[in-house]
Amino acid sequence: MNFRRMASQWRSSSKRRLAELQVLSEEGPKLPSLDAVEEHIRGNFGNGCFYCGARLSETVKKHKIELDHKIPISRGGSAAVANLALTCHACNAAKGPLTAGEFQSLLALVDTWDPGAASSLLSRLRGAFWCYRPTTDQRSAKSAEIVKNAFSYTPVLGPAVDSDVPWPV
Repeated sequence: MNFRRMASQWRSSSKRRLAELQVLSEEGPKLPSLDAVEEHIRGNFGNGCFYCGARLSETVKKHKIELDHKIPISRGGSAAVANLALTCHACNAAKGPLTAGEFQSLLALVDTWDPGAASSLLSRLRGAFWCYRPTTDQRSAKSAEIVKNAFSYTPVLGPAVDSDVPWPV
């Protein structure tokens, strides 16, 4: 297993993703050193996948070793080594933008389901048939904000309206 190459690939990929999210800058998060990432991989490789415990492999696609952010960068996670988990490809693909805690809760839930239904859901998640959706409260707040902004740029045609009163959405 070439841990150094894997650490190097992770660093270059993370640097690109951090730049895309515009959080990598002089004053922003710093990437851990190549040595620190390699040491983390080497020290955790024997533990198996962080989520399912499967033995990690360099050749079997389903169990191919990958590095995952426990709290995704897109959701405010850091690039620190403490935020990294060694996972199998299947878990990393199914986890998507969930945090480690959210994904572990999902796995615990589907463990209570019929095995066929659980397998179907996880296969769909791995196939990218989903995306992160805000909660109902977040969607309602966003809708209310859009309506409020629309009215702030629209000339008033009727009597004055108190802008602090929530608009029914």
